[in-house]
Parts: sequence; C-alpha cells; structure tokens
Amino acid sequence: MSWELWSSDTFDRESGPSIEGSFETLDEGLYALWKKTLSEAVQDDGRPTFTEFSLRGQPSVFLPRDPFENRELAVLRARMLADDGFLDELVKVHVARLASRVTLPQLLALTAPPPPLVQQVVTFLATRLEVGAVASVTVEGTWAQERIIVTPSWAPPSPAAATWRIVVSGLSGPFAVVVESGRARVEVAEVADAQVLRDALLETGLAAT
Repeated sequence: MSWELWSSDTFDRESGPSIEGSFETLDEGLYALWKKTLSEAVQDDGRPTFTEFSLRGQPSVFLPRDPFENRELAVLRARMLADDGFLDELVKVHVARLASRVTLPQLLALTAPPPPLVQQVVTFLATRLEVGAVASVTVEGTWAQERIIVTPSWAPPSPAAATWRIVVSGLSGPFAVVVESGRARVEVAEVADAQVLRDALLETGLAAT
C-alpha cells in the first residue's frame, strides 16, 4: 500500500494535476500533505493560493479549503511556523481520528488546549455545579461537558486564541466567563442562581466583573 501527494492548479483549470511524491505509510503521506498545504496552499491571513494538494490512497485525504477565508488553516500555519514539532503532533492527532471525519476546528482544538486560567475556571465551575470536569472536543472545535462549553475565538495569524468564552447552561439566566489577555471577567444575568455562581467564582480571585 502506498499514498501519493498530488497538486492542482486552481487558476488554470485546463492543466491536469501533478504528482508531488509517494509514501509508504499514511503518516508520511499526511505529514507531506499538511506541510505542503500550510506552506503553499494558504497565506498568513487565511486567503488561499492557486495551488491545492490532496493525498491519494486508501484512504484518500482532502483538506477542506474555502475560496476566500480559512481561519483554521491560517492558525495551523502560524503554529507550524512557530513550532518545529507541531506537524508531528498534528499528524498524530489526525491519524487517530481519520475514520471519524475529523473537522479542521476539531483538529485545531485538539492541538491547542485551553490555557491554565481557562482550565482553572472550568475546574472550579465543574466542582461547584457537581458535574464532571473532563470535557470532550466537539466537531465545532469547542470543549463541552455536561453543562459547560468552552469556545475559543482564534485570531489569525496568531497561533493562540484571542479570547475564550466559558458558558454555563441550566441556570435561570445567562452566565459566561470571558478569558482574554490572561484575565477573566464574568458576564451574568440579574438572576439569583447566576449571581450566586458569579459571587462564588469572584471569591476565588480567578475572575472579576
């Protein structure tokens, strides 16, 4: 079994695709696909170039790419340029979830865990609400558990999330904690259970109003 990396010119539709290389293992093929895609198929701001890459084999792999904006690919590109070992991590995560049709937001989330302050706030809220503290990454690229959802807001070309929004469900009014630039602030409705949870969080010193 072997895999082949192919490139296509999206500007000149009359030119046929050309082979870039062949690989004996899926890991090697995926590594080459990601390296070529993040290096040559997308720019720093997420705009695509006129070159597109695909990996042909069993299974074949095609990375989704928008004609105008590719926020996740731009952030992944920035992470690759900032960290020599990032592609190895990305390929490992991708191979493990290839059969489940993993999405780009999910891959980005799986390779960029929330910063310590976000994790501390989530742990506190989970303990206070008596729910499990272990969150799973969704196809939308969020971290979700019983009543807590953590949503990053990626800001290309930065490899880090600009803001993290932690939302608690099941209260009689909206409750969220926004973490930005190393600080956390609480957004809360004027209802009893939401304010009680806010006061408890404020007492820890993890967040401010």
